[in-house]
Amino acid sequence: MYSYLVRIRDMDEEAKRRIKIINHFNQFGLESTKDAFDVSKASIYRWKRVLENNPKNLKALNKKSTAPKNTRRRLIDPYLQADIIKLRTTYPRMGHVPMYYLLKNKHNVSKTTLGRILSDLKKKNLLPKIGYKPYIKKKIRKQRRKSKTGYEIDTVTRHINGIKWYFITAIDIQTRKVYCPIKKSFIKRNNKAT
Repeated sequence: MYSYLVRIRDMDEEAKRRIKIINHFNQFGLESTKDAFDVSKASIYRWKRVLENNPKNLKALNKKSTAPKNTRRRLIDPYLQADIIKLRTTYPRMGHVPMYYLLKNKHNVSKTTLGRILSDLKKKNLLPKIGYKPYIKKKIRKQRRKSKTGYEIDTVTRHINGIKWYFITAIDIQTRKVYCPIKKSFIKRNNKAT
């Protein structure tokens, strides 16, 4: 049961449907499968071949991406590209909208296309990066004293017979002498000192 759950864990709904179709094909044949599930003969045999090549990997039947492998690439007019780089060199923070109004009489290009061209040139690192300083994290080193001086102080309080006692401990760091003065204060009960 565990191995079965592991095998179907990463399967999507389409892969489960394809497994069902293959099982129906193995039991009842091609014509019954085509009539029941409305699938082509080529699809059934293709799924069966995938399953035979990956018998322990049912997620191989998952629906694959149908996006084309070779997509169209945007062609940029070299004269337009040269003008864009020239404008960006002069005005590093200029966006595509003001750039469009400067180039619309010279080049036949829309605002959105110009924005996409700027994005493409930025990804290719063809636009100059004038005026942008890279952030450098500064390392702050704490200046430590060569030798420690002064006192280390701590206070302890204790309640004894209605009196609050303060034990103040001070240690001289250089001489290692200890001072422990004791102070006391009365605790008020019923607004009366005891």
